[in-house]
Formats: sequence, structure tokens, C-alpha cells
Amino acid sequence: MPLHPKVKVLIAVGVLAVAVTLALLARPTWGLIKAWRADNLAAEARAHLDEGDLEYAWEKAQTAYLLNPINAGITRTVAQVYNFADPSRAVDFWAETYKLSGDREDLVHLIEAAINAHKLSLAAEKLALLQPESPGDGMPLFLQARLAAASQNIPDAILYASQAVEKEEVPQDAHYFYVQLTQFSPDPEVRRAG
Repeated sequence: MPLHPKVKVLIAVGVLAVAVTLALLARPTWGLIKAWRADNLAAEARAHLDEGDLEYAWEKAQTAYLLNPINAGITRTVAQVYNFADPSRAVDFWAETYKLSGDREDLVHLIEAAINAHKLSLAAEKLALLQPESPGDGMPLFLQARLAAASQNIPDAILYASQAVEKEEVPQDAHYFYVQLTQFSPDPEVRRAG
């Protein structure tokens, strides 16, 4: 028995409604799947990086970045891989990570990467944004000392490093860095004090 024309129209409208609904849901669902896969790849990249397997870390981080380039965690992972593979390229990814996250730790990594890549004007510009978290925070002074040393300004580097090591919260390598710097001083008392 043939279908009534009104039933045919209702079936066509129903099929069209289902197709439109599926089309509208497909894009967000695909985006969620890509984001989930990118997060998993970034986690794999970090695991490979921790194991010292730079090649696989790079491969996983790059793929994660291609899937989700606006995720701060993923750009952070790429920047960490570049810290080892190509420090000069790490600067761009730390800058992107800081732009996405606004996190103080990412700013510190950006400044360190800029110093390591000898992009000293960028390091100085970003260092101006870094404020101490507390009166005992020696990180800004330590980075100022590293920047001065990279600029071949040893007297200022020694001054900033000596102020940094007097703070309660300093990076582990700050004391060692200070001792190294004092050995470059022309003043024998400074060398002995270090």
C-alpha cells in the first residue's frame, strides 16, 4: 500500500531534522575528540621527555600542537621539548604559552628561555613584568643577575645575585651561580667572600 503524501512529507522533514541535528553536533564533538587526543599526546610527550627520549617527545608534542594549538598545556609541552632540542625556538613557544595562560611560572620560563637564546632585550622587557610574590621571593633578582651576566655586566650580576641569595625563596642554583660570578670579580675580597 503506497504512503499518503502527508506521511511522505513528515518522513522527509524528520530525516532532514535528524541530518541537520547530526551536522550541528558533529563539529563540537569532533573538537572535543581532537582536544582529548591532543591532551593525551601531550602527556605522552612529557613522559618521553622525562625518560630522555627527545625524538618521541618531539613527535608527540608536535602532533598535539597541530591538533590543539590554543591549549596552554600543550604549548608548554612543546616549549619544554624545545628547551632541550633548540633553545632559540623555545622562546616563541614560551611566549605563546604565557600569552595563553598569563601564569607567573610561564613568564619565568619565557625570561629564562630568552636569556638562554641571547634575546636579551626580550628578557629585559619580560623581566619588567615579573613582580616578587612575597618579600622573600628572590626569583626576580636571580633572573636580573642572569640577565646582567649574559649582558657581560659582571658587577651588576654579582650585586643582583648577592641580593637574591639573601632572600628566603630562591632557585636551587642561585647560590652556585653567585659563587661562580664572584670568581670573575676583580676585587679579591669579593672572590674570597664567594
